[in-house]
Amino acid sequence: MAPSDPTDEAADPAPPRRRRLDAETLYALLIVDLIGGLGAACYAAYEVVNPAAAAYCSVNPLFSCVNVLKSGHTKFLGISLLPDFAVGIIGYSAMLVVAILAYRTFDRRYLKLLALLSGLGLVVVAYLVYTETEIIGSVCLVCTTAHILDVVAFGVTLRLLQMSRPEPEDRAPAALPA
Repeated sequence: MAPSDPTDEAADPAPPRRRRLDAETLYALLIVDLIGGLGAACYAAYEVVNPAAAAYCSVNPLFSCVNVLKSGHTKFLGISLLPDFAVGIIGYSAMLVVAILAYRTFDRRYLKLLALLSGLGLVVVAYLVYTETEIIGSVCLVCTTAHILDVVAFGVTLRLLQMSRPEPEDRAPAALPA
């Protein structure tokens, strides 16, 4: 048997490239993500109406929706008329509408608005995570699900913005020939 020729290995075709996600797939992921976030916010509202439902996501003292619910810190910024779940329902509903408009029109302005809304959501998430971990000492798994889904929405929106063509007014002016 003859020794193998080292050039035979070089003749092998390159490994297949991994397909990148296209805009259609990312829009679908974004809409499913936002529906999931809205569902988590609605379930958090259900836990307030039916506290027994919070027991399903209370696994120990650290991960306990019951502890968070009973803490007295479930009003956004301490405003009694604005429970945390309402902020989630309003925010996810608004983002879902804007995401659908962005998908239907491929208008970059909707993506910019969605980036702003989900970015504001990240600020709210930071406040809520701080409240849960530092003040309450327990983490609500339903709320954490909504928080993670906002992070995903922000990331997917930024990727869609990166993939989209800038509007003429967003493009940098062409360099003048010298």
